[in-house]
Amino acid sequence: MLNKSVCIVVQSFYEIDARVRKKAETLVAEGYRVDVISLLPDNRKKGNYNIGKVNVHPISIKKKRASTLRYLFEYFSFFLQASWKITKLMRKHHYGVIDVNSIPDFLVFTARIPKWMGAKVVLDMHEFMPELFLSKFGLSESHIVIRLLKWQERLSFNFADHVLVIHEPMQKIFAKRGLNSQKTTIIISSANEELLKGGDQSPPTKKPEFVFMYHGTWTKLYGLDIAVRAFALVQQKLPNAEFWLIGGGTEENLLKEIITEKGLQDKVRLIGMMPQDEIGRWLNMGDVGITLVRQDLYMDLAIPNKIPECIVMGMPVISCELNTVKHYFTEDAICYFKPGDENDLANKMIELYNSKQKRDLLKKQALIEYEPIKWSIMRERYLNLINRLI
Repeated sequence: MLNKSVCIVVQSFYEIDARVRKKAETLVAEGYRVDVISLLPDNRKKGNYNIGKVNVHPISIKKKRASTLRYLFEYFSFFLQASWKITKLMRKHHYGVIDVNSIPDFLVFTARIPKWMGAKVVLDMHEFMPELFLSKFGLSESHIVIRLLKWQERLSFNFADHVLVIHEPMQKIFAKRGLNSQKTTIIISSANEELLKGGDQSPPTKKPEFVFMYHGTWTKLYGLDIAVRAFALVQQKLPNAEFWLIGGGTEENLLKEIITEKGLQDKVRLIGMMPQDEIGRWLNMGDVGITLVRQDLYMDLAIPNKIPECIVMGMPVISCELNTVKHYFTEDAICYFKPGDENDLANKMIELYNSKQKRDLLKKQALIEYEPIKWSIMRERYLNLINRLI
């Protein structure tokens, strides 16, 4: 007999995957047993561990993703180990639902034996996998890898009992690719307000007069070099401002080079990685949040989940113009700049630095427009789906 238990599978680090943590903690709060199969962080020893009431069953694979072949190796290595682990756990806990998170999409097939044993399978589509490879590796639409990715995407849709998507434009695109919209639920990656605002909110360090803040991944995809160069252009017009970057990634050395080259050592701080439950008190110190990406076919379909986090923590946001972001937030709620344009970003920095009134108006309108998609609403939507499937 299946019981009130769920297994979540994700090829990322559970500790820093905000979307997966929100789902797991939502289920635990409703009395579910939740097991998570995820990657083993470098700072943990091998073996299972708990975070709160969530049971984490890690898989040790080093993330080195330097090439297409390395990506595929890591995907298949995790797939094989997760398949074995989930089957073993299913025999013990008789899960009612298996919640599998892309990417890769085909990770959903780790649940083939649990599905045969009666579990319902939910596929949570975090990304557009073909577009990701088009963007990251410069492949053509006709490349064999892209054709295979589109094929596995359709197979994954068909195998799952239900599919979660991260926004309405994604739902419409997948519908054109053959996914029945009646089989999908939109769960937007809203901010976890309880996590951000709970716990220790004391300032972690001394705050300067004004802080521009970015928090997230430091990779080429996110164009942080553009943000640092934009700040360098106008830093003399922002005499009491600093630019803080929270996170980590492959662009760290490049950022350090730019900071040194532009003489910004006293103005730009690379703070490093922070656990999710520490992010809130750092965001409390920010005056303006900055989110940006290098616009292309893939990133234009994204909504950076850092935007909702800035909004709920009371920070006005400067963001590059992305069609999906503009689907939910107007220019009265977000201060948009042209993607890749460091001069336009620099001008927006000056504008918000000089105008408290503008900052306050943006904050107020952003909260209004965020209200219909906040996590409390997404939480109930997700819970209702899981309860229905159980």
